[in-house]
Formats: sequence, structure tokens, C-alpha cells
Amino acid sequence: IQRLISLLGGYTEGMFALALEPEAVKDFFNRFADFMIELVDHLMAFYPVNLLTIHDDWGTERDTFFSPQMMEDLVFEPTKRIIEHIKAKNCAFMMHSCGNVSRFIPYLIDMKADFLQLQRRSVDVPAMKAKYGDKIGFNAGMEIPEWERSYTKEEMIRIIHNTVEIYGKHGGFFSSVFEMDSEKLWDYTWELYAYSREYYDRQKKAAEA
Repeated sequence: IQRLISLLGGYTEGMFALALEPEAVKDFFNRFADFMIELVDHLMAFYPVNLLTIHDDWGTERDTFFSPQMMEDLVFEPTKRIIEHIKAKNCAFMMHSCGNVSRFIPYLIDMKADFLQLQRRSVDVPAMKAKYGDKIGFNAGMEIPEWERSYTKEEMIRIIHNTVEIYGKHGGFFSSVFEMDSEKLWDYTWELYAYSREYYDRQKKAAEA
């Protein structure tokens, strides 16, 4: 979708094309899928890639800006073809999509995407993890209550633990900590690693009991 919008010069033109020229748009998406497959082959000929992310924003903060019918008729098959090609090369696939794209998550599961990277202020990502976390993975940041204020080290450790507890169930979660201070960044990243290991060890023991 973003490539169509870029080609046509704006969202208005892109939305008109989706509605008024679906066959031409479908041809464009299919050719773009061919291009992406060629690009993946070229990239993997030179680099040992094990995770690829495609960025394609599908919504505003209110909702998706195209319908489920357009997803099924125009977007689904070309996107699925790209994902299948990437995964056939023993490489995981992650879709980044800004906007409230919650209603498209089942389609991404059907496409066999491995991970989702969603815009937290638009999507209730913890709720999506609870609903779909046994079917697809999530890449998410820390669940910070208020981004406008700073936190003490003790508060950040509690935030890290809470984030792991929210997203860790069923596995399929990876994250990172944003911190400008290099010493704090090391401490927080180590805490995230250590606590997530402890969390999954507890999960494994509970499953074996």
C-alpha cells in the first residue's frame, strides 16, 4: 500500500486508485511482489539474513484505511507470496504496520507472518497478544505508563518485569529498551534478558509438572 501511495503521490490518489481502478492496482501489487522476491534473493546472496521486516502502514490511529474486502481482493495474495518466499529461505518474517490495524491481524496470521510490530498508541498490543499470542509473535517496547516522565532504576526494573509478564505467555515475543544513558541501557537490557530467562524457565517447569 505505501509503495502505491508513494508512486501516485499521496494518500488521496492511492485511496481513489484502490476504489476506482482495482484491476490496475492488483497488477501493480503483483509486480511489486515479483520485485520484492527478486530483492530478497539478491539480498540473501550476500548476507546471512534470519529475520526480514517489511514496513507497510495500513491504517490511521482510528482504523484501517482500506476495507477487509480490498485486503482479500488486492493485498492478501501478493503479500502472502512475499512472506512465503522469505520463509522458504529459512528466514523469519515480521510485518511492521502503523495505525489501528487490529482487524487485519487474522489475515497476517493466515499469511504465516512470524511477528508483528504494531504502533502501541493506536493498537492495544497487550490485548492483541492475549487474543492472538498463541498464533503469532510480537515485537513490542516496554509497557511504560507515561512516556512524558522519567523513571528511577527501580521503577524501570518493575516496568521491565511487567512487560515480560504481559507479553511472555506462549513465547513469541522479543523486545528492547530505549535509553540514552549507556550505563543504564546496559543495566536495563541485562535485566530484560535475565528476567525473561527466569520467566521462561518457570513456564517450562510449570508445563512439565
